[in-house]
Amino acid sequence: MKFFALATSTLALAASFIEAVGVHVRDPDDSLAPLPPACTDPRTATPLHRAYSYSATDNFYTANGTEFTNTVEKLRYTNKGIAGWVFPYEQCGTVPLYCLNAISFNGYNDEGVVGYVYPSASCGGLALWRLYSANASDHFYTMLVVERDRATVSLDYMFEGNAGFILLF
Repeated sequence: MKFFALATSTLALAASFIEAVGVHVRDPDDSLAPLPPACTDPRTATPLHRAYSYSATDNFYTANGTEFTNTVEKLRYTNKGIAGWVFPYEQCGTVPLYCLNAISFNGYNDEGVVGYVYPSASCGGLALWRLYSANASDHFYTMLVVERDRATVSLDYMFEGNAGFILLF
């Protein structure tokens, strides 16, 4: 079972705080006024692939095409399409989305960065919601409200919050 953790830098946290609180600018020529967040060209994003193993009750996510193909063809996961789009390299205004793999109860192995995401919706990204099923020991991620609600109501997943903001093409 893998899950993602959003790492935010101090700068990203400060930007989120400024956005949430708002900043009153007295003078339009004030050089200290905050600049709008820099947004990365969405054409540089790569798909975040999604697969599922019915036998292992495991959702699998990767931005690596080779890893995805291997998981579907050799490990017999079902291709569930593209969950959304992430950036393969750190871009202006993005933060890393880490992939962690369960190795034991409450123990996780850091598998590195799966991609880079926005820490807020300011660049047009949509929330990537994270849910967890204790019964299945599985994390589930979706951008779709209908999937999120179905998982919490019918599939015994608990909503854990937002893992970041990714693009939907």
